[in-house]
Amino acid sequence: MSGTITVRVRTRFPQIKAEYEAKAALVTNKAAHQMVSLAQQRARVDTGYMKGAINAQGSGLEWSVHSPAEYSIYNEFGRVGDPGQPFMLPAAEIVRPAYIAALKRLI
Repeated sequence: MSGTITVRVRTRFPQIKAEYEAKAALVTNKAAHQMVSLAQQRARVDTGYMKGAINAQGSGLEWSVHSPAEYSIYNEFGRVGDPGQPFMLPAAEIVRPAYIAALKRLI
């Protein structure tokens, strides 16, 4: 007697991965926008352009927070005679622990 036996194993890994990625994307979006808010609170204000131009761009798990004003770098890191007033890096450092903790909770 001959025959073929077929066993199919189905996992939910693709579904679980998609659900995890969707939740992680929400957490990442939230962290990026928190950074924008904190950076705007810390930014120097002369005309208000730099503060108002700080923004978050991205989607899914890839987001960037930008300060497109040409003089942002000098405000962040300073220059001769002006020590600067960091606003982007401190915002990232404040958000980082909560962001990492939120991602760990997803696992």
